[in-house]
Amino acid sequence: MTHVRQPLASYARPVALIGALAAALSGCAGAPASDAPAGAASSGPASAPPSASAEPSALGEVELEVSGEGEAELALTLNGEETLAETAGLPWTHTIAVTEDLLPLEWELTVSGSTGDVVAEAFFDGEPLTSSAGSPGSDITLSGSVGD
Repeated sequence: MTHVRQPLASYARPVALIGALAAALSGCAGAPASDAPAGAASSGPASAPPSASAEPSALGEVELEVSGEGEAELALTLNGEETLAETAGLPWTHTIAVTEDLLPLEWELTVSGSTGDVVAEAFFDGEPLTSSAGSPGSDITLSGSVGD
C-alpha cells in the first residue's frame, strides 16, 4: 500500500473554498420553506448555534498504520486506557482526532501474532512520527505522544 502525503499548504485552497461556500450557504438558512411538501412540518433553522456540549474541535490527527499481509492481534492504549483490542486483517489504519481535552496524548499500539512481516507507523497530520517492524509471529510496540 502506497500513501502520498501532501504538504499542508496544498490544503489551503480547498479549505478556503469550503469556508466561502459555507458562508454563502449560511445566508440561505432563513429562507422560507415554500418548496416543502404540503403537510410537512418545519424543523426550524437549518443550523443551530453551537452548544456547550458540542464535540471539541480537532487540533490535528494521529494516524496509525499497520501494513503487511494476513492478520494480527492489535491493542491500542490512549492516555493509559485500552481503547481497542481486536484481530484485524492487514493492512489496517486507525485515526485519532487530537482534541484539547486529550492533550498531552500518549498512545501505545501493540501488534502481535502476525502471520507475515509487519510494519507499524504513526503520523501526525501526515508527518511521520515513529515506526516499528517485525517478522511473522513477533510482537512489536509502537508508542509516542503529541502535545507534550
